[in-house]
Amino acid sequence: MRFVTFEQSGAVAPGVVQGDRVTPLRALAEALPSHLRDAVASARDVADVAGLDGVVAALHAALKDAPGSPAVPLRSVRLLSPVVSPGRVIGVGLNYRSHAEEQGARIPRQPILFAKWSDSVVGPGATVAIPYAEAEVDYECEVAVVIGRAGRDIPIESALEHVFGITALNDLSDRKAQLAERQWTRAKSFDGFCPMGPAVVTLDEIPAVGDLAVSTTLNGVMVQQGSTSDLIFDIPTLVAFASQGTTLRPGDVIATGTPSGVGFVKDPPVYLRPGDVVTVAVEHVGELPTVIGAIAERTSS
Repeated sequence: MRFVTFEQSGAVAPGVVQGDRVTPLRALAEALPSHLRDAVASARDVADVAGLDGVVAALHAALKDAPGSPAVPLRSVRLLSPVVSPGRVIGVGLNYRSHAEEQGARIPRQPILFAKWSDSVVGPGATVAIPYAEAEVDYECEVAVVIGRAGRDIPIESALEHVFGITALNDLSDRKAQLAERQWTRAKSFDGFCPMGPAVVTLDEIPAVGDLAVSTTLNGVMVQQGSTSDLIFDIPTLVAFASQGTTLRPGDVIATGTPSGVGFVKDPPVYLRPGDVVTVAVEHVGELPTVIGAIAERTSS
């Protein structure tokens, strides 16, 4: 099932996509079992339904029984990030063999985790400003997992049971700040530096999370291309590791790393400029375009 969060006529709501149309979840609530009805009717984004046990099967049945439900054309709505304000966005550094090799870096012994602030999240088609004049903004295509079932100290063997679905994420990074500082969070959390979407696709529609194609195009030219088969630490391992001593909750996001082809290792380096369009694509999920805007203006004195 393909879940989105969208805005229409000033109202924000989650929905289910079928073909080129989206059905608001609230329109299906009355057809759901009683224990799901209120939660689905009041859901504000995909995170609000990700933790509901049995919701995917129930929505499938509701759509089948209500073919005349008020679906609207996708082109008539504005897609937002499926998870508008995740409790956590957990990034993973240096997690593709090809990315480690292009930097001449050692293969890490365990996952390297960092945070992206949740208010850096934006949706498909967003315009993201260069944060300051000297910034060296780079792209990173990533497969991201959205947590659906809460858990702490999750065993690797059952880790996928805690994943609601897969989405695409662009881990925009200011290499100037990243290389100057020991911690990466600031460099990866400027306003708009976490484009995500267009949809969260549940695992029942993902044939193999261990072999998902992911890519980046910059102004229509392919600059990154890889597959989760090249991950150093696979998705179950990442979920288990991220949950060690920490309770993961529905709507939390884990970005699993980026393949080779990032801009800062090229000769000469390639950094994003105003007017650039950078598009991340994840197999079975779709495309996530981002427009690079002008240098951000000061908004306070």
